[in-house]
Amino acid sequence: MFQEKKHKELDEIVERVLSIIESKSESEQTVQNLTRLEKAHFATSQLITSLQEEHQAASQRMTHIEEVHIAASQRMDKIEAAIESNAASIKELNIAVANIFNIVSISQQNFEVIQKNFEVVVTQIKGLQSENRNILDHLFGIQE
Repeated sequence: MFQEKKHKELDEIVERVLSIIESKSESEQTVQNLTRLEKAHFATSQLITSLQEEHQAASQRMTHIEEVHIAASQRMDKIEAAIESNAASIKELNIAVANIFNIVSISQQNFEVIQKNFEVVVTQIKGLQSENRNILDHLFGIQE
């Protein structure tokens, strides 16, 4: 019995040792898992930092794009105002050109009337000159 008891104690010791070995093996596995988790956590932290930097850069680009868009909108407003102003000026110029054309047409008609009147006056003067010559010839012819 003593032998059996010793044998039983030995079996218990072996089981404890095996349990400790298994526990140690699990502990090593846990350490490896923790090491992998730490590496994954570090990589995730770096990725998050990188994403935050990219987000910041993208936000800055968006801010710049918005500023450029606002400036472009203001330029477009100025261009539209200039186009409207130019359209009004062109309308006024068209009216002025039409008025100038009317003035030129009336001036041309006046010139034609003046020219005809001048021709009539010249004709009348020539007629008077002829009459005056005839009268003078008649008067001087009588005196001679």
